[in-house]
Amino acid sequence: MLADWRTEAWYLVGAAALMVIMIGGIAFVTLRQLGSYALVLKARSDQAKAESARQAAEAVMAEREMAQERLNQQKQQLDAAIDNMPQGLVMFNADARLVVCNERYMQMYGLTRNIATPGRKLRDIIAYCIENGGISAGADELAAAILEKVHGYMPASRGRASRNSPTDGRSTS
Repeated sequence: MLADWRTEAWYLVGAAALMVIMIGGIAFVTLRQLGSYALVLKARSDQAKAESARQAAEAVMAEREMAQERLNQQKQQLDAAIDNMPQGLVMFNADARLVVCNERYMQMYGLTRNIATPGRKLRDIIAYCIENGGISAGADELAAAILEKVHGYMPASRGRASRNSPTDGRSTS
């Protein structure tokens, strides 16, 4: 009977060791699966963030396109208003470069679209007018005189205009 007891004890110890190994294996596999699951969750989170960023970028782009469309419409309206004015209109920036002018201004001074382009120097426009007989003066002197008058205006003198008389009897101010 004692011999049977020892054999059974060895069987129980073996079975217990086998159970410990199995439990350790199950724990190992479970921890590995949890690690993989954490990676899957992180990947899904990153994907959700990327999708959210993509949607935000699309919304910004759509808003930008709408703003650009509104700006283009306003520019077309302004261009139409300026070109349909019966008076000639011209504007130069602080560096004496053309910002905008209308068709009437170009007609008054015999300017072509190649000459009346934004960024063109005032002196170049005056030189073109002199070459084509629209103005009788030296380009440098006339440009300097115009710039002197423009720079001489103070904020209190707004509304005053200067008058120039081209060679054909027109009056500009």
